[in-house]
Amino acid sequence: MSPSLLETIASVVVLGESGVGKTCFTDMFLTGKHFTRYDPTLPFSNHRTLPLGTQTWDIYPTDLSSTTLRDPAQSNTEYFQRLLADADGIVLLYDVTDWKSFECVTELAYEAVRTCRGGRPFACVLVGNKVDVLDKGGRRRVGRETAEEWAGERGCGFVEVSCFDGEAVVGALGMMVGRIREEREGEGKKKRSLGGKLRGVFG
Repeated sequence: MSPSLLETIASVVVLGESGVGKTCFTDMFLTGKHFTRYDPTLPFSNHRTLPLGTQTWDIYPTDLSSTTLRDPAQSNTEYFQRLLADADGIVLLYDVTDWKSFECVTELAYEAVRTCRGGRPFACVLVGNKVDVLDKGGRRRVGRETAEEWAGERGCGFVEVSCFDGEAVVGALGMMVGRIREEREGEGKKKRSLGGKLRGVFG
């Protein structure tokens, strides 16, 4: 049976500290360009299709600064919390040359997501950005093994990218889509199992 349209539509929040490259990451995924400047005279799409096996998914990404979640004075905090609660997947983005960005997104931001979702499981991919800076003499502050271990312990995907590399960015979102699909298939199995038990009791 082919999946319904809604089963292959997903909203993804790209969450991270200011300056880690959230907008660049999102722009590269949507347009294949770095730092897209909005022009009202040009057509713009807020989603992109991605193939996954025999399916084609529509992905709607939104970038969100995790610094906002730490400031209760922000007037749009409630809106951001709703985005996190309703998202199908969360990309936790950090800068491989900035330990603080990793610490904030894996501690405060990750726990904020869990709180917003009431403890419900969610598809998540940890993404280390700016690996291109390392090639230019930049110093790595977040070890790949450290990040990979953190992600593995929490059932998250992990990858390192450069926002200048379109294929790497698309690959990271492809990993996210795979996890969203797994999450939905798991929920479907739970519902079918529960339905079978109820029929056994009341049938």
